[in-house]
Amino acid sequence: MDFNNIQQRISLLYKAIELYYDFKQPMIPVTEEGENNGKRYLTVKLGAGITTEDEKLDFFNRIILIIHNIANIKDNLKKFLSERNLNQKVVEMIIDDSIHLSIIADLSNSEKHGYPLTKTRRSKLDPKITNIRKSWDINFPLSKVYHNIMDSNVQFKADIVDFNDNFICDFDELIEKAIENWEDFFIKNLNEVSGEILLIRENKIQKNKQILKVQQTINEVNKIIQSSEWINVSWQELVVGMIVRNIQRENNLTNSTGIIVEQFIDGNALPIIKLKDDSPFGIINFHVEKYNWQVIKIVKPNDLMVLSYYYYNCDVLFQSIN
Repeated sequence: MDFNNIQQRISLLYKAIELYYDFKQPMIPVTEEGENNGKRYLTVKLGAGITTEDEKLDFFNRIILIIHNIANIKDNLKKFLSERNLNQKVVEMIIDDSIHLSIIADLSNSEKHGYPLTKTRRSKLDPKITNIRKSWDINFPLSKVYHNIMDSNVQFKADIVDFNDNFICDFDELIEKAIENWEDFFIKNLNEVSGEILLIRENKIQKNKQILKVQQTINEVNKIIQSSEWINVSWQELVVGMIVRNIQRENNLTNSTGIIVEQFIDGNALPIIKLKDDSPFGIINFHVEKYNWQVIKIVKPNDLMVLSYYYYNCDVLFQSIN
């Protein structure tokens, strides 16, 4: 390992961040069955659970690894500039101008020298890491896009507070903003060693474009569904490829909306359709006689193309933004 290699230092920082965000645990729902007044019930408990002291220490070590990697860029960068007869003061200026980089510097020095610092206090806040906890991590990046909760994770979180325990920001914001500050500096002043930074930023730009593209498709689908007429049909009229919705008979509420992908008779001689919707479970079997059915009235041929494309490919679209 070449400790003087500024490009390797940047790569180490990104690797430390990957390690931090990979520190997740699968969220396992806890189910409980019981009986109350002669009625059976099933309770599903979703939550972050208890964070043990060992887990907190493990997570704290990962936090410190990132903090030191961000803070250590300063000395490596000053040496890099000195060897090229460039002004080193700009490094101190970028830290002083950034509250997030200043907090990183103080946290790094506090871990090395003890808390609170008695000499250099960059942020003047005497920051501390506190409230290490588990958080149920489920993403809703798009309106009306629902992810499978079974694929969610319990993620570890922490807060940054000042000497009087006043909240400053959470740790995710701290590292995001601090890294963004360094990335801006490198791109502006040291483009020749910013290849990895530029690549990561380009990937973010492309990801945001894909999110916007998927969001536009969802908005168009919702507009068609909400503005179109729905016609009552008998289940005998249903065929593969129809955009339909089923209605719960007991309360007249819409249950699912999607496209019919298969019809068959099950082992009990009951007519079944497979409906593909945009729910977490994707394709669902429905005993057709248990529901009232409606089919969408398509006025514009393009509307049918949009809806069919969406329902057939929604799982792929969602995966493309995750």
